[in-house]
Amino acid sequence: GSGLFVCDSGNHCVQVLTRSGGFLRQIGSQGYQSGFMDHPIGVCVDGEGRLAVSEWGNARLQIFDVATGSCVRVVKELAWCDSRGEEVLEADPSGFIRELGLPVGVSFSPQGYLYVTDAYFHRVIVLDQYFEPIQKFGSGAGYGDVEPWTEPFRAMRGREMPLGGRE
Repeated sequence: GSGLFVCDSGNHCVQVLTRSGGFLRQIGSQGYQSGFMDHPIGVCVDGEGRLAVSEWGNARLQIFDVATGSCVRVVKELAWCDSRGEEVLEADPSGFIRELGLPVGVSFSPQGYLYVTDAYFHRVIVLDQYFEPIQKFGSGAGYGDVEPWTEPFRAMRGREMPLGGRE
């Protein structure tokens, strides 16, 4: 399962290479169904053997099992809940934005959270270990009880934002 994982946007896949650069295998190929890719742009692996891939062509994230190369989860639509568990719609002047706009950077935290930068909506989304959204911050953060995430994010200026908003 180990190796170097490289996004190959031109060939719509992730190349798995040895540490010296030799080819081991390929994950994905061009398409829009689960397990297929369209211009993957970001990739990271966690300690549980999960590979997160962001795609700008399909505007989504896919989670793969590193050992098998099979897709185990697709994340495109987002549902947010307030502190009472009620679903909250995220709005901007053009209407509701519940989808990923342009997921680019992906990074797993040591706790297993997945941080995703959404370049289109100018926000960072935090997904839990089950890839459900639990926080968001940035200029496209939204409204309601999640709005306080905007100010701590601005104050961080390039440093990693810990879950909970405290260093």
